[in-house]
Amino acid sequence: MTEKDREKEDAIYYRVYRQLEREIRTGKRKEGERLPAERKATLEFQAARNTIKQAYAMLCREGLAYAVQGSGTYVMKKCQGLDPEQADRKIEAVLDQLVKKGMSQSDIEWLFQETAWEKLPEEEKIRVAWVDCSEEFIQETAREIQEFCNVTAVPFLLDDVRNKKEILIEEYYDMYATTINHFEELRDTLKNISAPEAEKAEMVSLYVDTACIGNIANLQADQRTAVIFDSEWYRYSVECFLKEFGAQGEISYVEMKKVEKDLEVRLEAYQCILLPQSMEYGGDVLPKIQTFCRSTGKKCFPFVQMIDKGSLLHLRKRAYEIWIEK
Repeated sequence: MTEKDREKEDAIYYRVYRQLEREIRTGKRKEGERLPAERKATLEFQAARNTIKQAYAMLCREGLAYAVQGSGTYVMKKCQGLDPEQADRKIEAVLDQLVKKGMSQSDIEWLFQETAWEKLPEEEKIRVAWVDCSEEFIQETAREIQEFCNVTAVPFLLDDVRNKKEILIEEYYDMYATTINHFEELRDTLKNISAPEAEKAEMVSLYVDTACIGNIANLQADQRTAVIFDSEWYRYSVECFLKEFGAQGEISYVEMKKVEKDLEVRLEAYQCILLPQSMEYGGDVLPKIQTFCRSTGKKCFPFVQMIDKGSLLHLRKRAYEIWIEK
């Protein structure tokens, strides 16, 4: 099979998956309903049998369906939990208490929805694909989105997406987010995969932490500063910000892999060391640099870049709206 044929097959399997996914979420396909047998589905969707298998497998991975060996694939049933009558009695008792406390109907609705949102199990959270260019802080920003927005955030490096755009749809995502610098590229990439996916793209703005800006502003003209970097994207980003903040003194960019091999020799000539923000990045190299700086009296601080509060609030609001719709 040629690369072109493979891409065509991938597009068909995703189309089948998305159609079934919509039918399940909207209730057109009922809980417990058996999906068409693979042979019948090939006629219904005008697709190869292997393509149907792929689409069904993805539905199962996303928790929308389950397979029974020798029987077929079925729409997932929701957990029944409490007996309906028992649940109604409990809810009515709580509602009575809230009404007695003077809460309005809209306040009560908001309270129930907000409480349910905060208590979501991991498998029911909105899934966000976070796309950015720098390995050095992509995990940190993904964690920031996840914690603030109460979602599952999965990081993707921009270069990986460029090399294989299909990785964005190998799993289901309710939303895609990236920085303002890469938004148009992300949306065009999604549009080439599937037009509806492009509508799920959101942009955010990043800012440099004020403490970090203060440290940069305090660099002296007679100081030599080493910026530790791994990826060229990160180096370029830091270089732009240092120029913007008017960093003084000689600035050199030192690859992390070279520091790892000969830390003391590589850093001896510098008075200040600028590190990536996550101490977890690069194994034990960054903690070693910190220890070295403390023992030699060198200044050392991380370059911290974060998502601004307005962007986080926007993502949280969108995630909440998507959850309510679902």
